[in-house]
Amino acid sequence: MFTNPNLRDQNDNLPFNQPKQKHEPSSSSFPDSFILAKLLAEEKKNTGSGASALIITENQENAERISTEINFFNKDLNIKLFPDWEILPYEPFSPHEDL
Repeated sequence: MFTNPNLRDQNDNLPFNQPKQKHEPSSSSFPDSFILAKLLAEEKKNTGSGASALIITENQENAERISTEINFFNKDLNIKLFPDWEILPYEPFSPHEDL
């Protein structure tokens, strides 16, 4: 801790000196989608037509969220969402014919 009295008051306001707060992720916090939309839009602007990008998520719910949010931030981007096959890669089954 600082011993200078002028800095002591400042030190109490630093974020790491505040009590811990539990932050729950919410659907209104979408910095990842905003950044992706911005990067994809810049790429589209720089190349004229845009380049393909593959975004891999941990589950279908996140894929749908990111797809929806990117479309919200920039409707000019052509977003395609691949469906979840509900089959693990190492299982001996094939996905349903409709997929």
